[in-house]
Amino acid sequence: MVDPKRSGAPALVAVVGAGLLLALALPTVFPIWGRAEILPGGQLTVLAYVGLVPLLWAVRGASPRRAFWLGWLAGVAYFSLSIWWIDVAMHTFGGIPNYLAVPVLYLLIFYLALFWGAACALGGWIARGLGWPLWVVLPPLWTALEILRSYLFSGFPWADVGYAIARDRLGVQWASLFGVYGLAFVVVLCNAALAEILWPVGPSREGEPGGAPPRGAIGGSARRAGAVALVLGLAVPHLYGAFRLRAIDRQLAAAPTAKVGLVQGNVDQKIKNAGVTGGPMTGWQYDQFILSRFLPLTEQADRDGMDLIAWPEASYPRDLPSRPARLPSFGLPSLHAQLLLGGVTFGIANGRRSLTNSAFALAPDLSVVGQYDKHHLVPFGEYVPLERTLHLPIHALVPDIGFFDPGETLETFGFEERPKVAGTGAPAPRHVSYGPLICFDAIFPEIGVGFAREDPDFLVNVTNDAWYGFSSAAYQFLSIVTVRAVETGKAVARSANTGISAFIDPAGRVVQRTSIGLVDTDDDSVSADRAVPPVLLEGRVPLLRAKTPYVVIGDSFAYLCAAFAIAAWWLARRRAAPPPTGGVQTP
Repeated sequence: MVDPKRSGAPALVAVVGAGLLLALALPTVFPIWGRAEILPGGQLTVLAYVGLVPLLWAVRGASPRRAFWLGWLAGVAYFSLSIWWIDVAMHTFGGIPNYLAVPVLYLLIFYLALFWGAACALGGWIARGLGWPLWVVLPPLWTALEILRSYLFSGFPWADVGYAIARDRLGVQWASLFGVYGLAFVVVLCNAALAEILWPVGPSREGEPGGAPPRGAIGGSARRAGAVALVLGLAVPHLYGAFRLRAIDRQLAAAPTAKVGLVQGNVDQKIKNAGVTGGPMTGWQYDQFILSRFLPLTEQADRDGMDLIAWPEASYPRDLPSRPARLPSFGLPSLHAQLLLGGVTFGIANGRRSLTNSAFALAPDLSVVGQYDKHHLVPFGEYVPLERTLHLPIHALVPDIGFFDPGETLETFGFEERPKVAGTGAPAPRHVSYGPLICFDAIFPEIGVGFAREDPDFLVNVTNDAWYGFSSAAYQFLSIVTVRAVETGKAVARSANTGISAFIDPAGRVVQRTSIGLVDTDDDSVSADRAVPPVLLEGRVPLLRAKTPYVVIGDSFAYLCAAFAIAAWWLARRRAAPPPTGGVQTP
């Protein structure tokens, strides 16, 4: 029976508060707090370990139906604060009017919150049915639902609860073993164990749905077990993290490096929308404006001896033919370094238009020595799910949405290190390889793992974050990429059109970074003369070839969690089934 104190308004306040508390553990920018990240040092990360506790208090002893809706409401609060920026992306970049963008955003939020509701409903029901503490059942169940969310309907794993501890420098190292799903397991384990300490639940008595615990030894035993689980959930990942950081630092001290330059053009989406002077741009004007943002700093980086110079996603100003052999220069200089840039290809395949969002590795003569097509496209930005299957007239409603084709393979690129100072004993140039992740690719752990299994020396993430505007997204995206670095054990060089460009080491530490580089105005469009100056970030990227355990085993841990959750559900269902009737009855 549900305690009256956990019904009505108290329960609603608790579950909404839980969602908001956990969301604040993620990097957060919200309009009412201005254009700056709230506590950028990650001080709110501690909320990840306690934020779900009010939700677990509210659903304690609740029926599956009630637990589902309370969990769903907590999820709505969590995703409303963590992914509100999607409205900015759809309205500014996708050309979707706000009267459509906001309902679409909340359809997504309502969908994502279903996973929270399912976790609460199933977790409580299984725990009561088996007489197990919630901290045994809920972590593997939640982990299983997180990986399901990453794949179902093409997947949208942004704001996975594991990212709430991405800035816990010791705790996040757990991802090198089990990925972001292992982090989610730890987050839920600590919250559920703390809830058990505060409100221990013993085995259900006959006729009760698992409400008040029996007094005395059972309650004390439940508290002790919860305390042990909490201590282990905190201590084991953090001790492992301390060990791994020492090992990584030893490797970094001995590792060779490559010199990489990141050119951040700071081409604000508001400027793209307006044109150079507040009016429409001709193609030539647009080309010249873009090149003026990138060429001078590219030449400077080449003079500074960079081995690789990276432009952001879709930075090349004109469409390219499919699989080009070389790029027209448009003023691109002959470089000593390899140039990596993003561009859009256009062609006809099987009688229909074919577009790709691609990254190109260019030799000094601008010949293409590598092309990678973006693997995982952005729904409602680069494609509309089921649009071709259902023959939806999307272009008639929203002409600015792109209809791109996804890449089918993960292509790594390579270059020869620029020769050192000439002279006797100078080391021979070495071959360096890297994996390019284009924007949305970087939020999917399996894509980072796929590249890491090719054993490149490091990863490069090229992205256009301009369409996020001033919001949490750019900061959250950087945090997500730091987890990819930990998972793969690879340094990441991140080149963004507008910030945040960064160098990230294999332990997920941001070594260098830029500011966000957006025009500080609420106007929908501005002229180019208000653009923030472009930025060149130069750094030495460590070259490490070792594979982390997570790269080797992949998502095996998450799938084991799923198998455990299914087995527990089956066992609880069998125990809940009424006994068979029939046969000889004795009076």
